[in-house]
Parts: sequence; C-alpha cells; structure tokens
Amino acid sequence: STNKIAAFKPHVAFILAKLVGLKTSITLHEFSSLSKRAQYFLKIFKLADYIIFTTQYEKNIGEKTLFNSAKTRLIPIASNIPSCQKKEKKFDLVHFGIISKGKGIEEFIWIIKELNKKNIKFRSALIGYVPGADNSYANLIIEQCTEQKCELLLNKSAAEISNLLAETDMAILPYPDGISERRGTALAAMINRVLVFSLRGQFSSEFENIAVLGNDKNDLLSKVLYYINNTDSFAKINDSAYEYSEKRNWQSIAQLYIGLINNDSNK
Repeated sequence: STNKIAAFKPHVAFILAKLVGLKTSITLHEFSSLSKRAQYFLKIFKLADYIIFTTQYEKNIGEKTLFNSAKTRLIPIASNIPSCQKKEKKFDLVHFGIISKGKGIEEFIWIIKELNKKNIKFRSALIGYVPGADNSYANLIIEQCTEQKCELLLNKSAAEISNLLAETDMAILPYPDGISERRGTALAAMINRVLVFSLRGQFSSEFENIAVLGNDKNDLLSKVLYYINNTDSFAKINDSAYEYSEKRNWQSIAQLYIGLINNDSNK
C-alpha cells in the first residue's frame, strides 16, 4: 500500500503546480511497458505543457494512445553510473542492474553455465540491486549464480559499480526485447569501456556497430566464445561505443531541458 501511495506523488505535485499557475512538463520513461491501468492514471498529465519521452518508440506509442503530438518532445536518457578510468581486469563477464524479470538475467546465467560445461577459465559476476518488495525472484537468481560460481556483488553504489565495470571486459546484457536506446545499463557499460553483448531487437539498428549482437542466446554464446579467443577483434566496436555513450551524458541532456524552458519563456 505504501508503494501505491508513492506512485501518486507525481500526480499530487502536478496538480499543485497547476493550481499555482506554474508551467509543467512530465517525463515518461518506458511508457509502453506500463499496464493499461497505469496508463489510465496518466491521463491527468494531458494537461501538462510538455510530455517528454525518452525514446522515439515510446513517443510514437504515447502519441498514438494518449497524448497530443503538439505537446510531446523527445529527450533521451543517460546512465546514472559515472565513467571511471579503466583498471586491471578482474572480471571477464558481468551482468548488472536491477534483479528482476525481463532483464535477461536467465540468459546470462545460461551462458555462464555453457562456458562452465566447456571448462573455459573465466571469472564472472552479477552486479545487482535487489528490490525491496518481493525477493523471491532475486533469491532464485542468487541461488543459480552461486551454483555456477558467479560472484554476487549486490546493492552497490553508483561509484562502486563504476569501479567494478572499470575492471570488467564484457557485459552480457541479453534484454528479451533486444538492446535499444532506453537501456541505461548498456550506456553505463559503454561509458566504462566494457564491451556489450546483447540480443538484436526491433529497435537495435543503431547498436549494430557499437555492441556485439546475437539473434538468440545460442548465437550470443558463439559471439562470446569467439571474443574469448580473439580479444582484440572488437576493439573498434568498443571505441565507437565509448564515443556514442559520451554524447549521452546528463550534462548535455540537462541542456535540452534548459533549452525547452528557455524556448517556452521567450514565447
């Protein structure tokens, strides 16, 4: 019940802002993943001056289902994980992010299991945040990682995660719907020069040259195996990924928001 009340804090803040005559903008991240019920409760935000989406796909869905395109804007996200100077390698491959369903953690563990079957020497880690609500899924994942001798590094700060990524070679991030611009964990890996391995999806075209993509988990496993035996083969991809992620920092994104405010105040 506490979480349900917290979910309506933006609604209350929005209503108060409108009552005192303030200009308002609402940023909706991963709008398309919300339930119909959750989307219904967003209808009040149609009164906002701007509705901001973080990807073109989300913007298209929002305009099609709920919001007036005259009010919508596109401003991408960045990663909350800072960049860190590259360090001596500690981990060959990691997965990191919130430990919840739909993040590709099962596929990550499957890849580790297959590598173990082949008696390949490597060191892996799950760098994860355990949500406070229901820990049953997290406990299952922790048990499976322990069985595969995958190190567990849980509930670390952003600075600690940055340092761990600086000691990592590969990030295995097989998002079920494919890698896309909405995945902040991929950006965090790239800004720390960690080579990203992920699945190809409907919105993965811009990642073809900045990540190693597979069509399914078996294809992804073959790419990981190839990299283990040819570690210099993807250096160009890693460099391109770093350049891409550098442009997606919060400073530049903040300027887009400031530009929106300034443009509005000049009208």
